[in-house]
Amino acid sequence: MKTLTTIITFTITVFVGYESMGISSDSTENIPDGVVIIDQNQPIDSFDELTEYFKGKAFFIDNWAPWCSPCIQEFEFAESLHKFLKEHNIEIVYLNSDSEIEMEKWIELINEHKLTGYHLRESRPLKYDMKDKGIDSQRLPQYLLVDKEGQVLEKNTLRPSASSELYNQIESLLNE
Repeated sequence: MKTLTTIITFTITVFVGYESMGISSDSTENIPDGVVIIDQNQPIDSFDELTEYFKGKAFFIDNWAPWCSPCIQEFEFAESLHKFLKEHNIEIVYLNSDSEIEMEKWIELINEHKLTGYHLRESRPLKYDMKDKGIDSQRLPQYLLVDKEGQVLEKNTLRPSASSELYNQIESLLNE
């Protein structure tokens, strides 16, 4: 009986959490394995909240938008980028600058481009907080490297299409 109560409580919590964000439970069924929507239950409203989420882990931010053709073109290099980052214990975070995109369309793009990793939509408070910290999130595509202590090592790393040049840049920045 205790297990059944736990399952019911979890189901209600998830359903209510999704609905309060305007996300239907149907739209979350298509989230692929290996994808985590980190602002699914609560928005990330500051860069400090984002770095706290990854406390103790280095992470690479891919700041993109669905209407940004160069952003979408760079997704062609996601598989090799993911492999490199995984080998170096670096998490990947896809920051979608289009906060107005419908959940279904967003998940469709994630699936289409095989963007495993962490995802969030840039809330207005997060956008302004990043701007206050000198990170211009309106310049797309944009790639940032953050170390294990939550310090931005580089606000404008090379693009994934630079492949080995990007990987050398990341290794160099993390070893400084």
